[in-house]
Amino acid sequence: MGMILSLIRVTPAELDGLRDDPTPLFSYDEEESATVDGSARTLDVDKAWNAIHYLLTGCGLGEEPEPSPSAAPAILAKAIFSGVILSEETGNGYGPAQLLTADEVRELAAALDVVDIAARYDQSAMQAAELYPAIEWDSDDLDYVRAHFEAMREHLSGAAKAGDAVVQRLY
Repeated sequence: MGMILSLIRVTPAELDGLRDDPTPLFSYDEEESATVDGSARTLDVDKAWNAIHYLLTGCGLGEEPEPSPSAAPAILAKAIFSGVILSEETGNGYGPAQLLTADEVRELAAALDVVDIAARYDQSAMQAAELYPAIEWDSDDLDYVRAHFEAMREHLSGAAKAGDAVVQRLY
């Protein structure tokens, strides 16, 4: 099956509740529930998460991007893992769920709106970075990553417009 990333939209009130009791998070992740505006609550980024992170930041997880005048906005580094743990109780072997506040979601959605993921795609660099899943990166993989990136951008844009926070969960 592998490691799959879910981005789960929650209202600020739901986020406050999840901080006290994260149990409902697991049902959000499994059910086909919708948000108040009718959008899907959960987006499955599948196994494209590591490639998306790399293409947004130019580095692997846990690495710091090289400072440069053309450096991407810092919020892009939080697109996959924010670094803010929701609760240790949300761990499942791949670490605990992390969260983006509603303000961070708005900032991230705006930053993602101008990203051209295809322009950042470099097969040989991605191969050298040994990104998950360990595959030979080719043009078909660009289509896979781009489709998941576009879905992620749309999901976060909807969350930003609604004032929602987002929980990031790898399972």
